[in-house]
Amino acid sequence: MDKILVALLVVIYSVSAMIHSCHATTNLAKGKAYTVSPQQNYTQSLSAPASDTTSLTDGKYTVGYFWSQKTTVGWQGAKTVEILIDLEKEYNIGSIAFNTARGEKAGVYYPTHIAVFVGPDRDHLLYVADLASVLENKSGAYQVKRFAQNDIGAWGRYVFLVVVTKGYYMFCDEIEVLEGGFVNEKSGNLSVEQARKFADQIRRLGIEKELLNKQADDMNKVAVSAAERDHMQKIKQQIALLQTTNDVGKVDVEMFTLRGAALRDRFSENEHMIQTVNTWSQLTPHTFHAEASPPALSFLLPKGGYDSRSLLVTNLSVKHREVSVSLDKTLAGIEIALYQVPFVKTVAVEYVADPLVPAENGFVLRPGESRMVFVTVHGTQAGVWNYTIQTKSEGRITSIPITIHVVNIDMPKNLHLHSVNWAELNHKLISDRKQAAVNDLLSHHTNVIEVPPAYLPIGELPQDFGTLEEYLRISNGITKVLLFAHLKPATRSSVNGKYYFMGNEWKIWFKKWFEEVTKVTTKAGIPKENLYFYPYDEMDGKHIEEFIAFATWARKEIPDIRLYATINNERALKALPYLDVAQIANREELLGAIETTKTEVWIYDTKAPAKSQSPYSYYRLMSWKAFLNGYKGIGFWAYADADADAGSGANSGTAWDDFDGAYPDYAVIYEGDNGTIISSRRWEAWRMGIEDYELLTMYAKVKGDGAAKALARCVLDNQQDTSKADEVRRKILLELSR
Repeated sequence: MDKILVALLVVIYSVSAMIHSCHATTNLAKGKAYTVSPQQNYTQSLSAPASDTTSLTDGKYTVGYFWSQKTTVGWQGAKTVEILIDLEKEYNIGSIAFNTARGEKAGVYYPTHIAVFVGPDRDHLLYVADLASVLENKSGAYQVKRFAQNDIGAWGRYVFLVVVTKGYYMFCDEIEVLEGGFVNEKSGNLSVEQARKFADQIRRLGIEKELLNKQADDMNKVAVSAAERDHMQKIKQQIALLQTTNDVGKVDVEMFTLRGAALRDRFSENEHMIQTVNTWSQLTPHTFHAEASPPALSFLLPKGGYDSRSLLVTNLSVKHREVSVSLDKTLAGIEIALYQVPFVKTVAVEYVADPLVPAENGFVLRPGESRMVFVTVHGTQAGVWNYTIQTKSEGRITSIPITIHVVNIDMPKNLHLHSVNWAELNHKLISDRKQAAVNDLLSHHTNVIEVPPAYLPIGELPQDFGTLEEYLRISNGITKVLLFAHLKPATRSSVNGKYYFMGNEWKIWFKKWFEEVTKVTTKAGIPKENLYFYPYDEMDGKHIEEFIAFATWARKEIPDIRLYATINNERALKALPYLDVAQIANREELLGAIETTKTEVWIYDTKAPAKSQSPYSYYRLMSWKAFLNGYKGIGFWAYADADADAGSGANSGTAWDDFDGAYPDYAVIYEGDNGTIISSRRWEAWRMGIEDYELLTMYAKVKGDGAAKALARCVLDNQQDTSKADEVRRKILLELSR
């Protein structure tokens, strides 16, 4: 059936939507029943409530601001919205319309796709149109628009719409189904589930088209020779074919072929080219490269530390080429890992070179295609080594010399900077590879772990804390633990309705409960002084006052309790004096509002889509900012969240597909074969940043705090230069090793 759907898609997806110009025809949908999934969930005080089941077919169009009226139905956080209308009997359907609105300043956009199916029953649906496939479907200022398809000519009782949203919000106030004058001979055979899959293929095809168009735009920004401009013009012609064909794969292959031809004009003597490339720079699949020079790699690192360098391998031939990468030998004292870095797609509609796939099995390059080779070195003893990396393609071997210098400076086992990334071991991505995840976290200098609510039961005593103890034992090696109680829901704050929060009975219960918890954590190897109670995440509203009341009481009744919370709004800053550790969102309006405080300040970030965030400025430089400003910890959401489902552990996505969930992926890792974990450039940059912080701390002890902060400021003031941190790091290592 999937092959049939693809074939149908190629034939009919390119039908352009036509706007119906007359409302006089009978509206068959008026007053008819419908179902929606998911249920509308936009602010009910501003739009139709979740209980509303009539607004989409009541014949009433919104008057006034679109998403602040009760006649409008709204969704937030939904990737797709499905609407099934029952016309109660079969009709000749001539036109279908969907009335919606946009407002770019408010983060509201027209739907990306509105796939419509019609049929006499739910098992014989016919795809008739993508209402949103019109040139006018663009972002912009506030505007209400009626998307419609005319001259459908289908016979049916059921109308099924699959609406693919763009951004976080989507709104509709009316759906019309207008009676037609003729019926074509087409009949459908799709069930609701098959129609759903068909609509998803439309969505993914649209993504592929947008990606290719963006690649063409990227190429326009590159300064090239006259010959390359000629090839770019040919590529633009290929992109233009996207308006008339759905064979995206053919266009993609042709674009690489033309790129290869352009590069051969410049480097005619080579069939494949190897260049050094900045490890943290942004790459696109169609970037043209500077003049090639004989590649060589040089590493400088402390004992117990890491360093990374990268190559770029490009296939200049007219055939597919298999490339293998290997080391000429192995030596004691250092560990070298070779990775190839394929491009993955992000919901920002771009390709990024991100996952670090072990290069031991080689990889295949299409004509004109490039691939980053990422080399990581870990040093365990001081010394200087000379190695050779060899690449092999079609029998041709290229040797790349590398020099490794491990200076006689020890990276301490217990680092000064606290690192937390909400690595909840019940996230689906790592739930079947918990120990591998913990090992990976430790190797990337994670020293703080959060225990999610699922492993921290809140109930009547006595309780079984076996899952908590198991969680902590698996996390052996972590030095600090955050016990996330998640007291926002009434069920947890009231002990499942047993006690009134902060009432006398509740206080008696909590003291006993916390005493039992600390016994379990101590038994698992976490001393009490390294345990932090984490009652609220990003507290706001009434929870701020609730926390202050709780903290005031707890400080008196449980003197050795340590309190932690995340803060992402100015109102919550009033809780600072009551916290031992406040992890504050990495935003200047919040950090700038902090006055002198005895509370230890950490920072964190939650930007999305994570794969599109710079490995350098977003991940690595957070440590430099922490050092410059005296922050003692850093963090990001989240190590293994591949669907951003509120960290519930119920997320179902794969990290390899940024489009399979309601939200983009945040994970810095990918699932590998046989329970392994695949790292990313972002995750390696994070580790480098933590080591940078430690080296700056060492430098400050020898050269003075002012000198170290001047170096940090130099890096942070030149964030566009992705080689600056490496340059300063080398300076520090060389000066400290003299």
